[in-house]
Amino acid sequence: MVVQLQTGKIALAGYLGTFGAAPTTECPCGLGRQDADHILTSCPTYADMRNEVLWNEAREPDYRRILSQGPLVKKAAQFMLRTRLLGQFRTLPPSYRVSASGS
Repeated sequence: MVVQLQTGKIALAGYLGTFGAAPTTECPCGLGRQDADHILTSCPTYADMRNEVLWNEAREPDYRRILSQGPLVKKAAQFMLRTRLLGQFRTLPPSYRVSASGS
């Protein structure tokens, strides 16, 4: 999932719509392209969850920082699992814990 988040080649409308696998690239919230940056930093649909999972205090979300700092990368992966947006991960229980050890 981290590689997908970092490359943008992820099963969100913003990517899938570029080659016709989704009818649009826009987010259902109506405020932009549904890509990893939008979901991780600004989509109002996931604001409460984002604040709960990604941020311990109020701060300006920075997509590049989220995906380049170890602890934030782990939180970003956990957040994306909890959104249930990515079909290939929907069978994991919502309480699934992302391991930092890679094993």
